[in-house]
Amino acid sequence: MSAYELLLSPIACRGKHLKNRLTSSKCALQGFNIDQAGDFYAGLAKNGAATVTVAFGDYPERDLNEGVITMPGGTGLLMSDPAVRAGFAKMADRCHELDTLVSVSLMDVEPTDVGISDCPNWDEIPKNGDYNPSFKKKPGITLDRIDKMLDEFVYRCLEAQKLGFDMCTFYMSYRGSILATSMSPVLNQRTDKYGGATMTERAALAKEAFTRVKQACGEDFLIEAQISAFEEQPGYTVADFIEYCKALEDVLDIVQIRGVDGSDTHVSGLNLDRDHPRTIDYAAAFKAAGLRTLCAPVGGFGDPDVMERYLQEGKTDLFALARQFLADDQYYEKLLQGRGADVIPCVRCNDCHGFHTCTVNPRTGRINVFATQTTPKKIAVIGGGPAGLQAALTGVQRGHNVTLYEKSGVLGGQLNVAAVPDYKWPLREFRDW
Repeated sequence: MSAYELLLSPIACRGKHLKNRLTSSKCALQGFNIDQAGDFYAGLAKNGAATVTVAFGDYPERDLNEGVITMPGGTGLLMSDPAVRAGFAKMADRCHELDTLVSVSLMDVEPTDVGISDCPNWDEIPKNGDYNPSFKKKPGITLDRIDKMLDEFVYRCLEAQKLGFDMCTFYMSYRGSILATSMSPVLNQRTDKYGGATMTERAALAKEAFTRVKQACGEDFLIEAQISAFEEQPGYTVADFIEYCKALEDVLDIVQIRGVDGSDTHVSGLNLDRDHPRTIDYAAAFKAAGLRTLCAPVGGFGDPDVMERYLQEGKTDLFALARQFLADDQYYEKLLQGRGADVIPCVRCNDCHGFHTCTVNPRTGRINVFATQTTPKKIAVIGGGPAGLQAALTGVQRGHNVTLYEKSGVLGGQLNVAAVPDYKWPLREFRDW
């Protein structure tokens, strides 16, 4: 029996097979060519992700000068390039060979010059925290442009499906999109079919978007949405969020449950209880409501013992990870071997956000440039700080005879100073590892 029997167990989702309970939440690559992107996403699949969410290239020829697509994906890749399209198809094939589903991110398929509705009382609406600034003080989107936006969602999904993709991921968190703000009782002040006093009424826009995609791509083309579980008051509550998802459960297959804003999801030692990431409570409430949609809380997950316990307690279906997959590119291998204590701990520094480098794993984003076999040598490593310790470990792993020299008699270097404050517990955990 595996030490992580539930965490590594498969689960069905509308006829699709997820190989385990670990999903990759979303990674948009900047400055990568299509081959590098393929290596990166296939690497996530190899490292245990049952689903990977991929940022597509851009479609500037479809802008139509009407703001239908005005938020570039940031990948620098053009979908009009046959080589790029072939690269995405190859990427999907590589992930499928590793029994991983591939999702297209729809984060950039919305106009950015409008909001969900006009808000005459804008200055009275609380707006603390690091919300995505795209929702601020904009005119309401017209019905004509909503229709074009919905058509564009369908177009992207059909394009992805032709390239072998299995699903799509809608961006609906942090007040950062029109769909996200359509949920809000304070920001959605529409009086047409996309507004209303209840969460069920305000779910109409998302329901139409998801339904159109299902009708175009088929019922087995999965729909995932990343949604904040609550909004700053007097916005919606966790109970409202559950009511909203209940209205969508016929067409929403997976919901990534996120916090109120970016800092509430991309947690650090300052706002993360190591053994109790806060979004697990929102997932537990979601599960208690008995919805058919699978839930995947996001933010601070990575310790397999903690995740296995939550699955045993029935608090969630899945977990959505990002940073932990990057912190240890042997994560899945260690889980399969029951070596949870050997997992390199993520220090929650967020340096990987958008750039995909890692403080604790120098191989992240560069794994193909590292030698894997060399002639054994005698190596001296000078200094027992984190860089020296990593160099020594790497040397030993490659079969070298390594001697580590540290003049102070205490290993850890500057980590010993940096880890002193209580909230720096991730650094202490990494130092001890």
